Amino acid sequence: MTTQQPIVASVSHKLDRMVSMISVGKLNKNANDLIISLEPYLGFLHSEAWGKPSLVCDFMELYRYLVEDFLVQNSANFKKKDFIMEHEDYSKNKAGKREYLNNSATNDLTRKLYSYFESTVEVERMRHGKRQTVETLINEEAFLLAQYLRDESETWTPRMPSLI
Repeated sequence: MTTQQPIVASVSHKLDRMVSMISVGKLNKNANDLIISLEPYLGFLHSEAWGKPSLVCDFMELYRYLVEDFLVQNSANFKKKDFIMEHEDYSKNKAGKREYLNNSATNDLTRKLYSYFESTVEVERMRHGKRQTVETLINEEAFLLAQYLRDESETWTPRMPSLI
């Protein structure tokens, strides 16, 4: 009798890829543009690498836990039919197989993710209100970080929502 690897474990690489996709696609264009207007390649946590904006990556780490929690919760119901196997060339002499979510499952997960970013969290807004969307929070935090890095503010303490 063989034991089957849990589906969540078989998609761990997909979760990383989804987090990367979200990082680029949903850090939010406004927040991304604001941080890039600073010096995007000089970060605090991530090393300098060609084509990798370290400061943007550092900022994304603040909210990575929200995205990872979302992905773990939403990957629990995946079935084998939600995946496709693809052959990939890893290098000149190495080929392998990798399992990916199919287009339908990826589109569904992406739609749910966009909806998640529109959900509200109990974090005070900069100017008014006690609730805001996750997307608005990220935009405001990018603005506050930029103010701090330009010496327009003496301190910056990120506002972190609890898991939704």
